[in-house]
Amino acid sequence: MGIPIIGEIWDGIRWIIDFFINKTPTPIKVMIFLLFLLLFGVIISFFLHLTGIHCNSNLDVVKTSVIDVSTNLRVLFLTKDGVLTGQTATICDAHPDMCGSENDCYYFARLQNGSGFYEECNVTSTDPNCQYLMKSGSCFDCTSKEICFNPVGAFLFFNGFCTWHDVCISDADYIDYSTVDYSISCSGKLDCSVPRGYVWNITDGLYHCVDDNICGLNATESSPIIDEYLNNAGGELLYSDSSEVKDYTKAISIKCDNRLNPNLTFFGIPIFSYKIWLVLIVIYVMFMFLSTIKRH
Repeated sequence: MGIPIIGEIWDGIRWIIDFFINKTPTPIKVMIFLLFLLLFGVIISFFLHLTGIHCNSNLDVVKTSVIDVSTNLRVLFLTKDGVLTGQTATICDAHPDMCGSENDCYYFARLQNGSGFYEECNVTSTDPNCQYLMKSGSCFDCTSKEICFNPVGAFLFFNGFCTWHDVCISDADYIDYSTVDYSISCSGKLDCSVPRGYVWNITDGLYHCVDDNICGLNATESSPIIDEYLNNAGGELLYSDSSEVKDYTKAISIKCDNRLNPNLTFFGIPIFSYKIWLVLIVIYVMFMFLSTIKRH
C-alpha cells in the first residue's frame, strides 16, 4: 500500500517542477534562481564558520579547531560591524554577543562613606561617586582590588555581612591575552575585554579611543574584535602563501568577502555570488538580443 502513495507523491512533485519550468515567466525564474543562489551562499558560509573557517580583518582565511564550538559560534555572528572606529564605544558595540547583558562585565558601585564597604548604585543614579568597576580586575590591565559589597545595609559593617569581589578600581587598558598566561578563570573575560586602541573608562562605563591610528576620524587601521577571538583561539592562516589560491591545481578555494565571511570560489570567482550570475545573465540576454537582430 505504501508504494502507490510514494508514487503519487513523486508524481505530484514532478507536476510542480514541470509547472514551474513550463508555466512560470522567465523573469520570475531568474529571480527565484538568484534567491536560491543567495540562500546557498549563506548556508555554505554558515557551514564554513561552524567548521572553523573564518576571516580576519585583513580578509585572510583563518582556520581554528573544529571542536572549538564556542569560538566558531561567536565569530559566526561577528561581521564587519564588529569593527570599532568611534571615539567611544559601549560594551554592546565592542562585543555584540554581550548585548542585553553588558552589566555582567562590571559593577556600578560606590564606596560607603567611612565604612570601607561598597554598595551598588541604582542604574539611574547620577551620583559622581558611583563608578563602573570592571569585574575580575586581576584579568585586566588595571589597578585591581578585592572589595567588599555590603548588601544588607550601611549600618552592618562586618565582613560576615558582605561579599568580596575582585574588580578594577581604575581605568582598564587593552591587553593582548594571547601573550599572557592567564588562568582558566580569566578565559571568559574575553567577552568583556578592552578593544585594541581603547581604554575602559571607570567614570562613564565606556571604551574611550586612545590611539588615533586605530579609532576615531583619522583611523588608518582596524580594530575588529574578531581578530582577538581568532588570535586567542590559536587561529592559523589556511593559505600560508597567497599564490596557493591562484594555483591552477586548486580551482576551488575559499576567499573572504568584505563582511568577513568565507565563500567558495572557482579560480577566485565567488560561485554563489548573485552579482556575478546577474552580470552573466545580462550578458547572455544581450547576446541573444544581438543575435536576433543580426538574423533579421
